[in-house]
Amino acid sequence: MAAANEFVSGKKAVEELDAALEQAGLAGLATAVRKSPYAAPTLQQGCAAISVDMREGEWPCTFRDSATYIRQAGNDEAENVLTEMQRMVELDKCTTKMDEWVNMLYSYRGKSRTFPGITDKNKESKAEIYTNQLEILQPAMDDLHDMWRDCSASISLVCKEMSSLLIQKKKQEIWNEELIWRLFALLDKIFILDNLKNMKASINNDLASYKRAQQVLAMDTSSRADIAQQQMQDMQFYTYLAKTDHNVCNLREEVFKVKEGNLTYVWVVGELLKYCLANAEAVWNGQTDLGAPLLLPAEKHAVFRLMPVCIVLLGQDAKEVKELMQDKGAGKEVQLGKTIKEVMEWIARRPVCHVFGDMQAAAINTLALAPWHQELLVGSFKDMVQPTDLPDERALKIGGRYALRNNLEAVRKEHQALAIALHQLSLSLNALPQQHPGPSAVVSTLLRAIAAISHWTCLVLRQTSWKCCRPKGRRGEG
Repeated sequence: MAAANEFVSGKKAVEELDAALEQAGLAGLATAVRKSPYAAPTLQQGCAAISVDMREGEWPCTFRDSATYIRQAGNDEAENVLTEMQRMVELDKCTTKMDEWVNMLYSYRGKSRTFPGITDKNKESKAEIYTNQLEILQPAMDDLHDMWRDCSASISLVCKEMSSLLIQKKKQEIWNEELIWRLFALLDKIFILDNLKNMKASINNDLASYKRAQQVLAMDTSSRADIAQQQMQDMQFYTYLAKTDHNVCNLREEVFKVKEGNLTYVWVVGELLKYCLANAEAVWNGQTDLGAPLLLPAEKHAVFRLMPVCIVLLGQDAKEVKELMQDKGAGKEVQLGKTIKEVMEWIARRPVCHVFGDMQAAAINTLALAPWHQELLVGSFKDMVQPTDLPDERALKIGGRYALRNNLEAVRKEHQALAIALHQLSLSLNALPQQHPGPSAVVSTLLRAIAAISHWTCLVLRQTSWKCCRPKGRRGEG
């Protein structure tokens, strides 16, 4: 992949890409794309890049590493680059849409509690009351129905991408790390949305009021057969709203079907699990690479949120998962035993993670969604218990890892060093033009500041999450 400072300007990036594409028989493509009204220069991941329209409406995608990839892969791979970028665009679109639903769901407030009940005094106006209730609830139900549809589409896209990755593996093609990250981010949104839906009891209260109003009004205009048929058509949607963890459970069932020849979903899930483990320690200590995607708090916590999700997706039964853990049978070729062990040890030491806003999740609740959890959680994963059920001595050790006070000295030193660096940058920018620092120095300092603020935010959110999951712990737990 291209080094972060390889392209010092957007113009240079396009020139490099033009040269590579010309060798691949696609001369002038990058320059032509740059003339698009959406091709404005942007700053992404610590290097200058060009945002371009990839024939998908107004959605931008970067050519940051494409020139280097094409030069290394050769002419025959030029079309693969464009196809891969289209796949990343599709994943980005879906992730952004899911992010909109996350914000909608977090701000959702129940309406049915404000509705008047039907009494002897107002029963003559029953039809009017239910009509008004239906008018109030219909926009919310429409939004929730669209959310259900988009969640199903997101899960289908995840499975489609897993299949594409398995096809690439059969061809012995290297997986694109940028694409893996985008798949990772979409899975995280699916998990967050599930947790938000679980929290919103008001959704099912509104759904009950909506169904009741529909049935009462339909009785005057429709036959019982028509009403029953409509209820059957809406049953999947109603089940989605009523069932907790529906997204993850549906994802689990669909992922288990992914297979290409003798390769199964386990290869992709294993790669995601390794990604989590490889970044976990650095993310926890605020030492991630400034050029990596894991810069913002939401991205950092995704590493911890998806660890138990990936464990759930490892297999359909205890026998299959045991083989993976022991690198035997089906797991002999995949070699995930060590990774699974280290991930479970990590989760046992840090069993709580931040989800969204003021929400948090305990890993044990996610692991319980595995079809084999009742057998393995009392065996191989016996250390996994609810935070409130932890013995005091163990909870004290875990709480110390989440405690903000244990990081205050390091934060003070980092804050002081960062304040000096920003002050020096300010002075140099106000100096004579010939004394100005280069673009890379400015970007590096600003990214360093963003990374520090992000880490400090994570420290606060981590302690809050632990306190909310174990509110009655002993003094000194964090």
